[in-house]
Amino acid sequence: MRVLLAPLIVSAIASTWCSSLSDWATEQRLETKRREAMAHVDVEACKAEGGTVKGVCMFGMPACVRPYRDGGKACTDGSQCEGNCIQTEPWVPPGTEVTGVCEASDEPCGCTSLVVEGRAMVGLCED
Repeated sequence: MRVLLAPLIVSAIASTWCSSLSDWATEQRLETKRREAMAHVDVEACKAEGGTVKGVCMFGMPACVRPYRDGGKACTDGSQCEGNCIQTEPWVPPGTEVTGVCEASDEPCGCTSLVVEGRAMVGLCED
């Protein structure tokens, strides 16, 4: 029995080690990409515009995120906002008449449902 268990244990350890090594290598590549992205961000210009440099989207890539002056204002269409008019309800069937709010910033990723001409649109997730 010991002879049969040894290869299984070695295989399990090797599999775990390889998975950890793969995760480590992926994280190292992401860190390299984050450093490269950060080199293209003008931190001073971002701050001068009232923005904040932070990691955005699924991989946390650095970007300048600027607030909109009218963020949180009631709206029924994106034409009334610096950014988009978004729903505040957790889920509303598309086409339902709604009032939304102007989005708070130009952060590029996340899940939102737009309000266009006073009507709820299908939700979208961007990353």
